[in-house]
Amino acid sequence: MVKMKNYFFKNKIFGQHSFTLIETLVAIAIFIVLSVATVELFTNSINTQTSILQNQQLVNESGYAMEYMHRILRMAHRDDDTTPGNLNNGGSCVTENTTFGGDGASTDIYFIGYDYSLSAYRCMRIYLDSATHKVKIQISPNFTASGAQSATAVELTSSQIYVNKLQYYVSGDTIGTNQPKITILMDIQSNTKRVNPIPRMVLQTTASLRNLNVE
Repeated sequence: MVKMKNYFFKNKIFGQHSFTLIETLVAIAIFIVLSVATVELFTNSINTQTSILQNQQLVNESGYAMEYMHRILRMAHRDDDTTPGNLNNGGSCVTENTTFGGDGASTDIYFIGYDYSLSAYRCMRIYLDSATHKVKIQISPNFTASGAQSATAVELTSSQIYVNKLQYYVSGDTIGTNQPKITILMDIQSNTKRVNPIPRMVLQTTASLRNLNVE
């Protein structure tokens, strides 16, 4: 009987073979490495896809905001005797015989623009809301800068992006200058913490008045 058992063990009955402790540990280690690599690859793929979508969102929103500001600022009207509504007489939107006005830090800009919805000229203000970090525009029901500040604001950017900085630089906006220019600088990033680094862009454009301010 003992000889029969030895025969079975020597010939590995049923084709089975037991693993040693070292072999088991090596197998577990390989499984863990492969699992971690797979999870990391999957996570990186998701982060890459998210980053691409967020960059696309930045491009779309910043492109719209910059194009809108560029177009409407080009159509600004100098505050002079020919301005519709005689804006240069009392409580005007900007200083007489100039086109643009704003605060000392140039984080917002005032100008006389044409409101196509009302078919009339209005005092307009484009600014960065420091509380929400959104770019907004206000169109005054009257021709005063204070009226523009109290008007209902319309957002030019959504909550999906975070505007760090909006700066305006005006040059040549003096009496005797026919073509003032305004440079717009905008620093924006995606409003998310899902990817690192967070997508960010700095954009700049310069607009000049479409119509010459001929005296």
